[in-house]
Amino acid sequence: MATARASRLNQRVAVRRRASLFKDNEMGFGKNLKAAREAKGITQEQLARMLDVTVYTVSKWEREEHEPPAETMRRAGKLLGTSGAQLIE
Repeated sequence: MATARASRLNQRVAVRRRASLFKDNEMGFGKNLKAAREAKGITQEQLARMLDVTVYTVSKWEREEHEPPAETMRRAGKLLGTSGAQLIE
C-alpha cells in the first residue's frame, strides 16, 4: 500500500514538473494580452464583454492557464490595436 501511494505521488510530481517546464517555454500570450489591455486602459470586464466571454476566462488567459481559440486571439488583437500574432510573440 505504501509503495502504491509513493508511486502515485511520484507520478503527480512528474506531471507538475512537465507542466512547469511547458509554462516556462510558452510564448507569453497572457502577459502580452494583459500589457495590451492595460495600455488601452481596458479592464478585464470590458474586454470580456467585447469578446463575449467571462471575466474568469480572460483572467485564465492572462495567467496563461488557457489559450483562446485563434479567432478569439485575432479579435482580441484587433480590439487592442495589435494583431493576434503579435500577442503570441
